[in-house]
Amino acid sequence: VVLAPASLVAECDAFAEQNPALGGIPWLATDSVPDDRAEGWTAPRVRGEDLAILQYTSGSTGDPKGVMLSHACVLHNVRAIAQSMDLRRDNVGVCWLPAFHDMGLIGNLIGNVSFPGTMTLLSPLTMMQDPFRWLEAVSRTRADISGGPCFAYELCVQRITDEQLQRLDLSHWRVAYTGAEPISPRILEAFGRRFAACGFRPKALYPCYGLAESSLMVTGVRPGGGARGVAFDADALAAGRVLPDANGRSMVSCGVPVADLDVRIVDAETRDPLPAGRVGEVWVAGPSVALGYFERPEATEETFGATLAGGSTRYLRTGDLGFFHEGECYIAGRLKDVLIIRGRNYYPQDIEEAALLASTLLRPAGAAAFTLEEDESRLVLVAEVQRSYKPGQNELFDSLRARIAEEFGVELNDLVLIRPATLPRTSSGKVARRETQQRHRDGTLEVVERFTVVEDARSAPRVDADELRAWLTHRLASQLGLAPGQIDADRPFASFGLDSVSMVAIAADLERHLGRRLSPTVLYSAPTVAGLVRLLTEGAAHAEPYAVLREDGRIAIIGIGCRLPGADGVDAFWKLLRAGEFAVRDLPEARRADCRRETTAKAGYLDEVRSFDAAFFAIAGREASCIDPQHRVLLEVAYHALEDAAVPADRLAGSRTGVFVGISSNDYGRLLLGHAGADAYLGIGNAGSMAAHRLSYHLDLRGPSLAVD
Repeated sequence: VVLAPASLVAECDAFAEQNPALGGIPWLATDSVPDDRAEGWTAPRVRGEDLAILQYTSGSTGDPKGVMLSHACVLHNVRAIAQSMDLRRDNVGVCWLPAFHDMGLIGNLIGNVSFPGTMTLLSPLTMMQDPFRWLEAVSRTRADISGGPCFAYELCVQRITDEQLQRLDLSHWRVAYTGAEPISPRILEAFGRRFAACGFRPKALYPCYGLAESSLMVTGVRPGGGARGVAFDADALAAGRVLPDANGRSMVSCGVPVADLDVRIVDAETRDPLPAGRVGEVWVAGPSVALGYFERPEATEETFGATLAGGSTRYLRTGDLGFFHEGECYIAGRLKDVLIIRGRNYYPQDIEEAALLASTLLRPAGAAAFTLEEDESRLVLVAEVQRSYKPGQNELFDSLRARIAEEFGVELNDLVLIRPATLPRTSSGKVARRETQQRHRDGTLEVVERFTVVEDARSAPRVDADELRAWLTHRLASQLGLAPGQIDADRPFASFGLDSVSMVAIAADLERHLGRRLSPTVLYSAPTVAGLVRLLTEGAAHAEPYAVLREDGRIAIIGIGCRLPGADGVDAFWKLLRAGEFAVRDLPEARRADCRRETTAKAGYLDEVRSFDAAFFAIAGREASCIDPQHRVLLEVAYHALEDAAVPADRLAGSRTGVFVGISSNDYGRLLLGHAGADAYLGIGNAGSMAAHRLSYHLDLRGPSLAVD
């Protein structure tokens, strides 16, 4: 049975057209069930191990799967959450998370039923459109618990104004939980600073970790402890070791395991448990772990049937990388998302955040980093640009490459800038890196501009690698006042304290040494001595470091339709042009009856403007008579163009196809004014702006629709 509000039940036929499987299922409007029906309810005879719900994963690294949660799984996790967060039966909460997401369904809806309190529910779209509505609800209801993924806190920091800030009282907010995606210490610190003026206490921040396969929550911090950030050596993390480093990568603790859960860090290949201070896959066992995946026995065995080397306890393999430090769990990233470039591990979310912080031209939380399947040494960054971005800002690529080289010692080879709000995401809003990688390979991203490092080994003369390494080492040592033996060939140039002027100077000396033209930014192309030697000896350095590929310069004409004076159709127009015929002529006799006064003007006249098959376009005859002939001809000629392209009109329905129409005159509308037959259809029937929209509406096109005067 489908349970839904009456407003959606009324649309059940439309849903069934899109998904026929919904057609044979009864629909029940939950808001129309009388309250007194509750008196006849009896508890069903179920056991704790019986299947309660299917919680579908968001599919961030694969197809969504139905996680089979038993009654016992859900109830255990709800109780564990209440204990970990120190919830009370008089809690006041606010939730904007969707009910199909585990944090919204289990953590809020089911949790609120189990531990009765007051819960205010907002639509997710309500929060996304204006994050002030979320905090305003927290303030107005004096809620003590609310939260969401990290991006929600970032939206509040960015979009809530100083004037709105003065209207908020967040002093009673006791548990501000965050999870479901990588937790950024930068965002949480910014939120704490921004809303301290409203009484918000940073100690209320509650980072946690979990997943649908374990009902919801796996670990959480201690209430009132706030977000604990620790910096770790990034190179050591890449090698699977945990070394605190004040200047390293900052990470947020996700706390300790909830009651009765056994959380281990495991070597994914050997299945050996790893001690604290080592990075491995997070494995979980305990009463919250689901029964498996619905009708997917092989996937169930692979994910839920893991055993430690020499052990028999079955564990859930989360697919997440993490480690324990001082008794608390830290999540480093997704196992399947880890980038391996020349033998080193990199976490894509770190590269993405570094890039987004490097330029205000990119939209927050709008980037995906990955490598090419055919060349895993080539790093690609796909990023959404701000709506104000203008193509041609080449310095953006240079600054991003420099930032990534400085922080990670790896080269950014390709930067793909895409339209705002078009980055592939899961149903819960996470960046879908694998889908982005697939769409990059298929060429289906909505690209604004692309920068790519040119690599063509054929154009460069051979260079002796040992000689070049020695020259670079001595030149760098001279610049820094060090002995050549103190120069580590695998250490990033930026880590030596070189500024951009010094790096350009070294590039100039290198150009003279090799006797060939190089880019002034060649040291950013391969940011270590070893990398630069490899790049130059393989002939991949060029005078121009990268190519700019602008998608807006590529136009393919695949179909034409036309109706012009003296030529009805493309073939007729081509014959007219070849014959040199003159299409300007006297008014045809058949059209003189349409004129209100005598005219002898010569002009380019269409032979036929009266005939129009209104029924074909599903337009009533009365409306058709009020529509400017230009609109009618546009509809007909558009069909001719689609026929010429061999594209069935219905194939475009729902696609991001644009309509761009040049139109200016409105003689017909002026003639109809005051005419006895004119009525309400006259306005839109003769508005130039409606010409493009009429075609978009008729063909159900979802792209831009623009009439140009």
